[in-house]
Amino acid sequence: MKTPTHRPLFSVVIPAYNAASFLPATVESVLAQKEESWELVIVNDGSSDDTLAVARELARRRPDRIRALNKPNGGVSSARNEGLQSTKGELIAFLDADDLWLEDHLTELHVGLGVAEIAVSGARVFRKDLDDSEQLFGMDDNQIIGFPESLGGFNFIIPSCVGVHRSVYEELGGFDETPEVQHAEDWDYWLRAIERRKRFHFTKKITVGYRKHATAATSSLENAHNAAVYCLRKNIINGHPLSRYLEETAASYLRRLGNACIRTNRLKALWYFSKSRELKPNSIPTILAMFSCKVRCHWLYRFAKGAGARLRSAFSF
Repeated sequence: MKTPTHRPLFSVVIPAYNAASFLPATVESVLAQKEESWELVIVNDGSSDDTLAVARELARRRPDRIRALNKPNGGVSSARNEGLQSTKGELIAFLDADDLWLEDHLTELHVGLGVAEIAVSGARVFRKDLDDSEQLFGMDDNQIIGFPESLGGFNFIIPSCVGVHRSVYEELGGFDETPEVQHAEDWDYWLRAIERRKRFHFTKKITVGYRKHATAATSSLENAHNAAVYCLRKNIINGHPLSRYLEETAASYLRRLGNACIRTNRLKALWYFSKSRELKPNSIPTILAMFSCKVRCHWLYRFAKGAGARLRSAFSF
């Protein structure tokens, strides 16, 4: 492997929080790249495990290639932004601390970035190693036809699949560090790129392994959905060209949140349904879900009221 003696072609940024057990394999997948002109910046985001020590050891072994930065915990956006500020490459590639790259990933990104400002590769979901990978993570045929506008309906891109020209970062700035948007900060970035009319290139070739595990940041469905709604509303308020599409998507997420808690917290479910109707007042699925929830609430109220009356009667003398 050649040692870069000048500005590298790629700068790779890895935000890492409590990733000590995953980080060595992730970095090894970068070291194995066929594309040899790159630098790697690992940012420890105030981890409580040995992530910082692991990152520093990896940097010690390859000081010509790898730098380890440390910062107080502030979330994945602040960690990525910290890394971005210290990069020098003409092109930037994102990689999460628990994911893996196949050896031709940067090569494929380089091809894509020759014809567009943002390049995206395909990925497979895995749990322990790439040999037990499951389904494709990414676009179906309809999403490919409408890409990148189809991103208004669902975030089917993971950061580890993405490379951008430095000019994109210089124009858009870093990732949004607002706490409410964490879990959807990457989706917000892609939407902002669409708003600025950046050109995207997608290849179906699988060059990324997306690790699925219990401690993954996207494990909480409610947190992820609420972050998605915040991201979508933010872009709607800012006058995004896909606002009508984003309204439908946000309403759908709110309806899903309502359906998820309709058995355990019907008042909360009604709140989610009402917020969904604020965006799409005539949505038949939301109207039906809200009606069903109200019927259940009314039935429970009548039941509780009757039970209360029977108890008072039983204990009255």
